[in-house]
Amino acid sequence: MENQKQEQYLSSDFYLTAYLLSVGMQLIGTQGANPRKTMFVLKDSPERKQLIQDFYSNRAQVDPLVYKNWLMDLKAMLYNNN
Repeated sequence: MENQKQEQYLSSDFYLTAYLLSVGMQLIGTQGANPRKTMFVLKDSPERKQLIQDFYSNRAQVDPLVYKNWLMDLKAMLYNNN
């Protein structure tokens, strides 16, 4: 069980999560942190730290249609979980 947690990355950042999924990370599921906040659970990747750094420093490159589709999918997940 401990090892399984190390292989996961949790994020509440909606736009970062959509980006990480757009570049190939895998969504495992969601966790409700509280009634107003959802945590996205992703399968961790050795590249994750660099991807996050690229995202926040405006160096990230991603197919805009893939990113848009992930935004729509995540939004649908949030509304269907409530």
